[in-house]
Amino acid sequence: MQGDELWFIPLFPFVDSKMKTILFDFSGMYPAHFHCDKRIDCRGIEGTNLYCSEEAEEEIRTRIRQMGAPGIHLIDHGNYHYVSKLFLDVLDEECDLVVFDHHTDMQAPGLFDLLSCGNWIRSAMLNNKKMQSICILGPSEQAFDEVEADLRERAHFLSEPKLKMKGREIGTWLRERLKSKNLWVSVDLDFLSKNVITTNWDQGNFSLQELKEMLLEVCSLPGLLGIDLCGGHPDTFDERSENVYEELLAFLQSFVKINDRD
Repeated sequence: MQGDELWFIPLFPFVDSKMKTILFDFSGMYPAHFHCDKRIDCRGIEGTNLYCSEEAEEEIRTRIRQMGAPGIHLIDHGNYHYVSKLFLDVLDEECDLVVFDHHTDMQAPGLFDLLSCGNWIRSAMLNNKKMQSICILGPSEQAFDEVEADLRERAHFLSEPKLKMKGREIGTWLRERLKSKNLWVSVDLDFLSKNVITTNWDQGNFSLQELKEMLLEVCSLPGLLGIDLCGGHPDTFDERSENVYEELLAFLQSFVKINDRD
């Protein structure tokens, strides 16, 4: 897929105006000049790094409700990927979930049964009755094998090798598995190769071009309610990292139409 031109982008509906990007700042990773339409300062919320306390969960949900869930959201580095689950919590509609990630994020909870970046998909599956199909794209086969058997049966997986083979066919693969009229897309940039961006977790082997082509397929599906992006390294968020975010945001702005229900 690398090197192919995305000449078919104009076939998809363009938004009438620039779609707003909401940034949730938990760690201070994003530089002050970083592009966004609204920055929500969450640095004062205690109990958020890796694990999310019950008090922090409710405070973050409150802030999401105040600005509305639909849209494009930046949610800091991978330690805060659980915020995706909190977006899903505040939706009124049934919804399918598609995740690009190098990890399954379906670990059994460890510390005091708290929500975490490593178990948020598992928590959504067990606790959110509005969740329908869940599709996870990019982890290793071994990671799938480590997921509890009953959860493996309820979710749809495409490991990194299989996803490499399917490429632009994932739109067809997803249409056969999605159940509801609504869709949420979550992207952890550890899905990408270290040659593209540095994150604070082990990473996959996809190029930025490959991710963009897959996002084109997924985000063109009907009923898209929202997209969130996380990933990077809090100590080394350099110009390269910033350029990856900016390129992805410009790409999404060029063709994505969010079904804003507010």
